[in-house]
Amino acid sequence: YLSMRTLVAKSVGLVTSLGSGIPIGKEGPFVHMASILGHQMSLLLTNINSMYLNESRTSELLAAACAVGVSSNFAAPIGGVLFSIEVTSTYFAVRNYWRGFFAAVCSAFVFRLMSFFIKDEATITTLFTTHFRVDFPFDLQELVVFTCIGVCCGV
Repeated sequence: YLSMRTLVAKSVGLVTSLGSGIPIGKEGPFVHMASILGHQMSLLLTNINSMYLNESRTSELLAAACAVGVSSNFAAPIGGVLFSIEVTSTYFAVRNYWRGFFAAVCSAFVFRLMSFFIKDEATITTLFTTHFRVDFPFDLQELVVFTCIGVCCGV
């Protein structure tokens, strides 16, 4: 399930299903494709340097790949790291936080660059559009309520 053949089949299936307008989620396929690329990269690095024969290095690379899959899909690096913590293992080493976060930030940055250069296509589509003001994201009443909630939760 982590072979190049699976990657090609997953890519073709995702492109054709999203292109046809079928309302499916793309987070799962993106995470799977990022994990496949991470696994293939670990195989390539194993051929170059024997340090990557270690199973913990492979799991670290897969955890970072999961974070990249979510982050490249939603442009949310912290959400990608939290998803990789939740999914990859029961024990998550602290050193993997920064590796996953760095990889997720890089993928979110590339996502934003691509959405900047390709202005004709919508990168994130909304189901329900709103007409909120964009000059200041919060009203004064909301800030008072947010402050009260913060004080109550802080005590």
